[in-house]
Amino acid sequence: MASAVAHVLVERGELAYDMRAVDVWPGFGAHGKERVTLRHVLLHTAGVPAPPYDTTVEDLCDWGHMCKVLADAEPW
Repeated sequence: MASAVAHVLVERGELAYDMRAVDVWPGFGAHGKERVTLRHVLLHTAGVPAPPYDTTVEDLCDWGHMCKVLADAEPW
């Protein structure tokens, strides 16, 4: 669903595939991810392919927690 919204926003000119994720989420740039683009995120090539293995359903439902986890993640 999120990727469909992203594509619509690109089509409308609100986003661009080559914009950096840190331009809308500054914290995501930690650990060398500052050059990751929306294109990388949509193609699953941002270096953050999955949440940590010990992530629970409760963790996944906690927006703030997951934002912190993904921002703090080191690229694989």
